[in-house]
Amino acid sequence: MCDFYFTYYPEKICHLRSDMLGYLLHYANVSAESRVMLVENTRGFLAGTLLERKAEYILRVEFN
Repeated sequence: MCDFYFTYYPEKICHLRSDMLGYLLHYANVSAESRVMLVENTRGFLAGTLLERKAEYILRVEFN
């Protein structure tokens, strides 16, 4: 999914590559049963990746 958006609509995900997405999730130590506060501007893309990792609680703030 990340590669598709990066190829065709990179501005929608703020030019975030799939390797950098993995880097962010790894160093943020996001895993199952994590409690996460997310401030993003990728229209729910990062929130979707956190939900895929089954984070327990996510507070999402989006700036337009």
